[in-house]
Amino acid sequence: MNVPTLIVALILAAIVALIIRKMIKDKKNGVHSCGGNCGACGACKGCSFPEIQRDKKT
Repeated sequence: MNVPTLIVALILAAIVALIIRKMIKDKKNGVHSCGGNCGACGACKGCSFPEIQRDKKT
């Protein structure tokens, strides 16, 4: 592997790591990537957010 390829690979790995870190942080803070709009969700039955499930029951 030459130096430019290694640099690009390291930059891409850093970007992926930052994206994963943000996703984990958002999940811990209760931020939903789906927006919580179950009416427009194709995977509504598979929703794993308790507060959304609770809202759908009422």
